Amino acid sequence: MRACLTFLLLIGVCFILRAQPFEKYVYQYPKQIPQQYAFDPLIEYENILANLDREAKQSAKERYAEMVAFGKSRNFEKGIAYMGWDKAEEYVNDVLKNLMKADNLIRPEVHVYLNRSADLNAFTRPDGSIFLNVGLLAELTDEAALASLLGHELSHYLNKDSENYFFDNLKSFNKKNRNKLRVHTEMAHDNQKIENRSDLYGWETCLKAGYHLESSMSMLYTMMVNTEIKESWNRKLGTQGSTRLNRMQQLLASHPETKERIDSLTAFMDKFPKSVSGSRAIVNAETFEYLKYQSRLQ
Repeated sequence: MRACLTFLLLIGVCFILRAQPFEKYVYQYPKQIPQQYAFDPLIEYENILANLDREAKQSAKERYAEMVAFGKSRNFEKGIAYMGWDKAEEYVNDVLKNLMKADNLIRPEVHVYLNRSADLNAFTRPDGSIFLNVGLLAELTDEAALASLLGHELSHYLNKDSENYFFDNLKSFNKKNRNKLRVHTEMAHDNQKIENRSDLYGWETCLKAGYHLESSMSMLYTMMVNTEIKESWNRKLGTQGSTRLNRMQQLLASHPETKERIDSLTAFMDKFPKSVSGSRAIVNAETFEYLKYQSRLQ
């Protein structure tokens, strides 16, 4: 009996080893921050202030420059972002460069970094830094889905959405307006329109680059399922809140509901039939699979 169990265990181990297509990447926080990630927040602060072309109080400009400069350096100093995972970082940036080339853009300041987070999220800083969570990468189906995601984030940078959001909030949420529901709902509605515009830019740029968009649809469904799972757990734990409160949260949400985004993509794909005949990978399909595999392990 013991010999039989040992034999079955060996078979199981061999199966697992054969099922692992890549050698596991083990990340170690560097003893010293590499030069390419060593951002001096004070220098960044001065540069942002010098190049900030907005009509606003000087104190507001200084507050904004401080938030951006120190926020970026914090990602690396606190170990939030990966440093030195060259194969992964070079690949995601090659995908982004391919998108920008398709749209005749030359923006050397735009760069993608990978974040050590399981959240299904990505965000863009005003200086062109795009931070992409490995938790989101682990759920993508192929390079085409990654391209769509990066196109969305690129749109935020090109339209200065972070900068506009900061200064618009200062105007809207002053002492006079901060408790007015109308102001909050108007801002939320504007933010949802910005997200819809970024979705559209991402799809259009993917189409220009030669990607298909079916994977973008798959990504949206993954997000919807993830939201439904969270809501299910909230109901079980009794933290869901009242129906009235949930409706209020939807009203004030910064992003449109995922179903609405799915409907928009469906209409876009119906308008452009070639969106389903593009490529799943243009830069490197194997490297994408490597990145997805390692992201799931991370």
